[in-house]
Amino acid sequence: MDCSCGVTSTRSLPVRGYNFLMRIVGVGPVSGSIPVRGKNLCLSGAGIMNQPRGRRIVRDLVVLGAIALVIVVASLGRGLRPHTAAMLVGKKFPEIQADGWINGKAPKIESLKGKVLVIEAWATRCGPCRALAPEMVKLQKKYQDKDVVFIGMTDENGPLVPTIEGYLKQTGIGWLNAYGAYATIAKLGAEFIPYVWVVDANGTVAWTTESGGEIEDGIKLALDQRQKMVAAAQ
Repeated sequence: MDCSCGVTSTRSLPVRGYNFLMRIVGVGPVSGSIPVRGKNLCLSGAGIMNQPRGRRIVRDLVVLGAIALVIVVASLGRGLRPHTAAMLVGKKFPEIQADGWINGKAPKIESLKGKVLVIEAWATRCGPCRALAPEMVKLQKKYQDKDVVFIGMTDENGPLVPTIEGYLKQTGIGWLNAYGAYATIAKLGAEFIPYVWVVDANGTVAWTTESGGEIEDGIKLALDQRQKMVAAAQ
């Protein structure tokens, strides 16, 4: 089952606790996803379907209890801390720290000045990321002549470079992509992927996935802000 895979430790901690409970009852890690506040957590492994029916019924009850516990813990965790990603609008987007880049060299800050940036966090393991790719390719072609620059980044690292390159080729993504960018993605507070930030000409976040609406709405907003900035400077 494809799901939006968590990329930060705030998501992985509940999952580890959940799989620990599964091991106690002899089920092992469970595949699929757990919905938490509208987002899905990816769980790895399988084993629950191989159990005898009687034991499965008991363990199904334990699984449901564990799911409830995960949801409560995750909800409390979100309630105790500000939502970093949602709070980024209006603030400067940080420089992307990565192990390396594909489809070109790391962009220089000077080369991005005055341009609108569309930055996506994704991963080859993420089904929704692959589903979003055609829309991203379409938008990139539509706005590439308007000084709109697309950049991708994944937390996957060096050993997966061939897989990453294959993914980019299959999806038709030809723009710059950073790999091993876990620290930046975590700093940005992205709790699920795909996650998109639209950055205006001043380097300020104008829109995020959690702002509502479509990605193109964020692009139009940033372009409008740039046009107003240029007009005010004249």
